Amino acid sequence: VSLFTVNSWVTGDLMLSAKLSLELLSSMQLRSGHAVIDEVITTVVRICMPELTALLLARDSAIAAHAGADKLADEGLEFLSEMGIDLDARLNSLRAVRRQAVR
Repeated sequence: VSLFTVNSWVTGDLMLSAKLSLELLSSMQLRSGHAVIDEVITTVVRICMPELTALLLARDSAIAAHAGADKLADEGLEFLSEMGIDLDARLNSLRAVRRQAVR
């Protein structure tokens, strides 16, 4: 399982800076009408925040390092950053910390 970023031409959407993206992610509140799904997504974002931070900073660095005038439209620049994650290990680590705090 991994997290990755792509250039804005791939999604056809605006690309926000790492700083603004992280601010929005940290204050994210989903209300899709599916509370359980909203909670799962919010929890994954929270526990993966260190990885998301590194991923978005690497994305911004990749864009800055790429030559060319219109970097965000350059179809030769598709995948910008990727980082593997191990959600099971992260959850087990959090459970261990919680058990120690309860004792």
